[in-house]
Amino acid sequence: MAHHHAAVIDNRNITAKQIQSNERLQYNNTISYQQAYRTIKAIIQEIDGDEAECFSKIPAYMERYVQADEDNFA
Repeated sequence: MAHHHAAVIDNRNITAKQIQSNERLQYNNTISYQQAYRTIKAIIQEIDGDEAECFSKIPAYMERYVQADEDNFA
């Protein structure tokens, strides 16, 4: 998976077929379409993070923001 990082970063719309082809041509290794698809999804999630986790942090961020604003005007 690590050797496909650059390809996914360079082209977020890369297809599983392209990953399969790269793996076959560069590493002489045959992987399934599903493996290539999961590789792309795992790399994108690693780059972007978990959406639910990010949204769960918003209330704490807002609380700190409001507190900082109150501290500035007190």
